[in-house]
Amino acid sequence: MAVHIGIGTYEGSVCGLGLKPSESADLELQYGYTPHSGTVRDIVVDGSMMMSAGADDFIRIYNVQKRKEVGVLVQHNGPVNCLDILHRKYALSGGDDGELCVWRSRDWELLRRLRAHKKPVLDAKFHPSGAAAVTIGGDRKLKLWDIVRAHEAFGTALENDARQVEWMSEGDRFAIAHGRKISVFETEKGSIFCDMELPKKVLSMAVINRSRIAAVCEGAQIQILDLRTEKEAMNFGGHSNRIVGISAVGTLLFSADCRGSVRGWVMEKTRQPLCEKTLGKRINTLCSGTMSDDSEGNALEMPAPEENEHADEEPAAAGSDDSEAEDKALKERGARKSSKTRKSLKKNREKRRARLQ
Repeated sequence: MAVHIGIGTYEGSVCGLGLKPSESADLELQYGYTPHSGTVRDIVVDGSMMMSAGADDFIRIYNVQKRKEVGVLVQHNGPVNCLDILHRKYALSGGDDGELCVWRSRDWELLRRLRAHKKPVLDAKFHPSGAAAVTIGGDRKLKLWDIVRAHEAFGTALENDARQVEWMSEGDRFAIAHGRKISVFETEKGSIFCDMELPKKVLSMAVINRSRIAAVCEGAQIQILDLRTEKEAMNFGGHSNRIVGISAVGTLLFSADCRGSVRGWVMEKTRQPLCEKTLGKRINTLCSGTMSDDSEGNALEMPAPEENEHADEEPAAAGSDDSEAEDKALKERGARKSSKTRKSLKKNREKRRARLQ
């Protein structure tokens, strides 16, 4: 199983590291370029698809296997803060404009545009089924969305400023990092399953399995929390500098510090890192995923808006982003190139409103 680690920096550059545990324990730099003019605020990978969100208002799409950028999305009126990909079929984006956008990755058609929060959307994640999504905002609100019907299903206020949200693999629970707390909610009831308070502000977390979460506070330590006991199960010194982010895939945990060092850990053997790579860049965010093409996923039955001329088309099969046909569609129809300015977008919106009236 090949593992891909995506890195986003304060300078606007992104790079990808590759690891094949069965062959070597070395992290290999596979690509790197500077697609953003501002800080990379989020980066996600799913198979051969990599997406990055920047403070320059753009979302960049990169094909990892072909080593080339294949599109740019321009929709948010302000910096884009968060991204998520569902089985390489759909993508989520949230920005400072408070909007949540749902994209179809075959042609990058905008399927949903929701006014999610009164303040910036700080993080958003698809439910594993794809039928729902959870968001946290700068208004200290947590919201669960019915993506198919395009409405809010549940909402609650948070005690502190939230930073990150992650689903458990089964989708029956999700975890929120806010202030010095990590709270785990029951999806069906909307109630808190457990509430754990840490010594310092939580900077990043990663779901390891149903009963354990890895967390990083302001410092160089990585903590493993047990949800059953609501206590720390173990901790270890991950780096000599402040850790800015962690990400888990299978039994592997990856961490990055503010000086550009990236390390990989095997959860059963945390005293020594499995691998390490120093990039010499100021890292702001990282993510990890596998390069396998066996993701099946569930197709969402989401009709496109009425003005969408592709409303009757069916979603593409998993893995179709590697085909030449999809790349052609991406370039010709779906991708919003940077030359398409906000002025033209505003003009199109005004035309749509006039038709509705």
